[in-house]
Amino acid sequence: MQKVLALAGSPRKRGNSDLLLDEVLKALTNQDVPTEKIYLCDLNIGGCIHCDYCYVHDKCSINDDMSVLYGKLRETNYLLFASPLFFLSMPSQAKAVIDRCQLFWSMKYIQHKKVAENTSPRRGIFIGVAGQKSRHLFDGIKATMKYVFDALDMEYYDNFLVNNTDSKGEVTQMAEVLREAHELGEKIAAEIKAQG
Repeated sequence: MQKVLALAGSPRKRGNSDLLLDEVLKALTNQDVPTEKIYLCDLNIGGCIHCDYCYVHDKCSINDDMSVLYGKLRETNYLLFASPLFFLSMPSQAKAVIDRCQLFWSMKYIQHKKVAENTSPRRGIFIGVAGQKSRHLFDGIKATMKYVFDALDMEYYDNFLVNNTDSKGEVTQMAEVLREAHELGEKIAAEIKAQG
């Protein structure tokens, strides 16, 4: 059965994006879908230095914890990427991972090689939280994730976006939001099981 890879992009554990990610994962594990969750803040990942090494090699010139993530990102069929918004973007820990996905963009568009190590459908889901109420709040980060999932040869499958959540753990008081996050996990689990 396909494994779901979950990346927690917040520098703060047990914050709102992390709690929503856990709710999705809970639904998946209840359906016996294998999952792996990684806290990006626990990893040592430097920013892309635009050296273009990945234009001619299948690896990055920087030797850090991103080397572990590269393999996991190539193997997974479902990627859950959770992050709060910092100044309408994402925290530096998550952005470093995004920028280092230049390797996959280069493999796909410069070297014309396959990114995925399997032929099953690959889907990306973004889970985002923010403190403000603006209806255009997530426009920029959705555009970012569109290009990230494309570089990963993934369909941009879904968003789960919650605004007006400034206090740590505030989503635990939002029963409807937690229910919807759980339902997202159930939906993913059903699709994975249907694919065999």
